[in-house]
This record gives sequence, C-alpha cells and structure tokens, in this order.
Amino acid sequence: WKQEEKTILFVTHDLNEAVFLSDYVYIMAASPGRIYKQKEVTVERPRSYDDPEIARLETEFYREFQNQVIEASDDPEETTEEQ
Repeated sequence: WKQEEKTILFVTHDLNEAVFLSDYVYIMAASPGRIYKQKEVTVERPRSYDDPEIARLETEFYREFQNQVIEASDDPEETTEEQ
C-alpha cells in the first residue's frame, strides 16, 4: 500500500490488530452507530507486535472505548430498546 499510495479501510473488533495495522483508529459509538473518536497511531513502520508502544496505545484506545460505553449507559438518549 505504501508504494501504491492507496487508502485501505479495515473494520475489526480486535484493538491489537487495529493498532498494529492502522495509522488512524476510529472508535464507534454503540447506538446509533457513529464515529465516537478518532485516534492516531504514531508508531513508526515497520511495526512489531511486541513493541511496548503498541501495547500502550491498545490500552489507551481500550479505555476510550470503555468511556464511550459508560457515557452511553449513563445517557438514556444514547440507548435504544428493541421493540
């Protein structure tokens, strides 16, 4: 992708995979589905799965996701009931 200068969109539920492969990670809100936050991955390429910075960013992004879940559960407008 670097030689071709193409943009690639990956959709994943695996934060480690997202941090390892991406330059930006978008965290989605639960309901309705929308972009909650954009986070930049600043680790230089080539990357290694055992890079401590990968682990640190994964933890940071997971906390952001947890915060979104907590905010959504505290806000009745953010949740919808199935009928």
